[in-house]
Amino acid sequence: MVKLDNEIHGLAHISEVSDAPMKDVSELEKKFALGSKHAFEIVSIEPADHRLGLKVEGVKGKRRVQKKDEADEVKEQNVEKKEE
Repeated sequence: MVKLDNEIHGLAHISEVSDAPMKDVSELEKKFALGSKHAFEIVSIEPADHRLGLKVEGVKGKRRVQKKDEADEVKEQNVEKKEE
């Protein structure tokens, strides 16, 4: 969990904090000690669920940000496939 301010928190999945595989949680604890500051990028926003997905700035990570138009296009394609 990442505290952005007193009312906004986000989640950075373990696959979004380093390009190198994390072998042990202790590696994560050392790199991200409680109270340490890091730069993050937003990778997903789910307003209905009050969720904010984050990744460490500069890390390639597993996910990529989809523009709203791209996300809508993917949903439309999926609906068309179901109708066929």
